Amino acid sequence: MIEDHVMRLGTDTAGYVSLGDITSLNDYRVVIAKRDGGNKLRLIVWDFDDNGNLTRRGTGTAGNVSQLSITALSSSRVVIAKRDRGGNLRMNVGREQVCA
Repeated sequence: MIEDHVMRLGTDTAGYVSLGDITSLNDYRVVIAKRDGGNKLRLIVWDFDDNGNLTRRGTGTAGNVSQLSITALSSSRVVIAKRDRGGNLRMNVGREQVCA
């Protein structure tokens, strides 16, 4: 049965964002890619449980960005496509190294 609404379970914040994308590594972990106030790419790993409790597991940065997209390659690897300040496409592959 498909419900016609979504009940919010948990909420947290992670600072200023002017552009963002999200990908799932598994049923309880996501990675958010965002452009912060300094136009830097920031990656944030979040865990959550069945009750909606959110836990920020780690943060990393990866240079200037004007556009971005992120997708999971596996349960521990992501690829980020970004446009750098020179207008060039850059692909970054990363391994999520946050301990459970």
